[in-house]
Amino acid sequence: MASFIVLLAIVAHRFLRLDLLDERIARLHPPAVLAVLLALALGWDVLRGGLRLRAQALLMVQWALCGWAAVCKLVADGVAGMRAFVSSNYLKDVVFLTLVGVLSGTLERLRTLIWVFVAVMTFVAAVVTPQRVGDRRCYYYDYGRSQGLNYEQKTDGRPCLAAADCYELPAGEQHLRGMSWACERRGPLGLATVVERARYVGSMAEPNSMSLALVMGCALALGLATWPRGRRRGSRGLLRVVLLASTALMTAAVLAAASRAGQAALALMLVTLVLLRIGPWAAVLMAPLALPLALLSTRRTAEAAYSTTTRVRTMLNGYQAYLDHPLFGVGLDNYGRISDLNAHNSFILAATECGILGIGLFVLGVYLALKLLVKVWRWPRAEQEPASLEELRHLAAILLAMLVGVCSCITFESLSFDVMWLFPVGMLAAFYRVVQEEIPAFELDLHIGEILAALAVGALVPPVIVGVTTALVY
Repeated sequence: MASFIVLLAIVAHRFLRLDLLDERIARLHPPAVLAVLLALALGWDVLRGGLRLRAQALLMVQWALCGWAAVCKLVADGVAGMRAFVSSNYLKDVVFLTLVGVLSGTLERLRTLIWVFVAVMTFVAAVVTPQRVGDRRCYYYDYGRSQGLNYEQKTDGRPCLAAADCYELPAGEQHLRGMSWACERRGPLGLATVVERARYVGSMAEPNSMSLALVMGCALALGLATWPRGRRRGSRGLLRVVLLASTALMTAAVLAAASRAGQAALALMLVTLVLLRIGPWAAVLMAPLALPLALLSTRRTAEAAYSTTTRVRTMLNGYQAYLDHPLFGVGLDNYGRISDLNAHNSFILAATECGILGIGLFVLGVYLALKLLVKVWRWPRAEQEPASLEELRHLAAILLAMLVGVCSCITFESLSFDVMWLFPVGMLAAFYRVVQEEIPAFELDLHIGEILAALAVGALVPPVIVGVTTALVY
């Protein structure tokens, strides 16, 4: 129990990153403090016999991919690469997903984790949504360090109407003449838009990554709002209204981020949720209502067109590197060596950096997640079924709708080795532990034929993605 409480604090910190917003909090060194508390709590739970480990396919596949990524890094960069791998965010996030999967393995704990994540994302939505209506100010940034976008921007407070106004520096700011300038909208907590797109900090500094987290938050908030009574009282009355309002706020934040991938993911998530919870006829009626949500855009046409062109170019660079290094790839975190932009596609990224086995393991992880949720959702009813089965089916439907949205986003974003993909996998690993406890007869079998099929599909995915993308764009 102690380690789970610390885990909730780690989840809140991992996504809120208040230490990046306030120097006073940063001076407290939250990551180090939480790491020490977690170590102490884990030790306490082990001594009390309250921590049980149980092997499961979802976590094993992610650790297999992590191990192969280490091999690819060693081949590409030698011993120095291994040192970089050990300190990489990817390894830390794999440990993070494992902790989520192991420590949230009861229905009560998983539901509590969902509440914490929804609360965190509601806070994020409340912070970022006002950015789109804030007043304009001049912001400067180092073009080289920020890869062309002003993610590390600072302001001198001058009002502006366009970026050109910001280059007319006053006498006291001549030392900033070498900086790039942008005219952005100012929001709460010292944050501002990027290319007039709302964003947060940390893992959500990039608007598309933030949108993915918000889509996850929307799915889970709707799940809590419609939770069946079961052994617990479902959300009723004022609490349900609060959850629906939270969903609306997070939806507004996705629109404020102007993320085409996020909006499409949100629409797909809603249609899938209606399909699973109500039926096909309702999903057919829902589709036309969700379509404007996916197509509505507040991005400037020229900027959106440029984004599309650069995405295709960097994807082609990655695909060529994959063909040149099919076995070990170019090594984890080395995509920048073959392109000035990231892959903008998780499947291309996995193939480029970790070769054919890497993309195969990544596809296998996606397949296992989908298989788990579909199998629980379709679990046959029986006379002696557990009292929690209705809740498990409900949660399976919610998580499946969430996963559809996540898979939609990772097709357009480089998240193969990112917390935005690994955290939902950790939640699914926790859900699997819950199902194993509540339904002892349930097993998520993984046969050799499925593994070979995933590897074969993985080999085919990169050329299919490149072929379809280039055909649609050109």
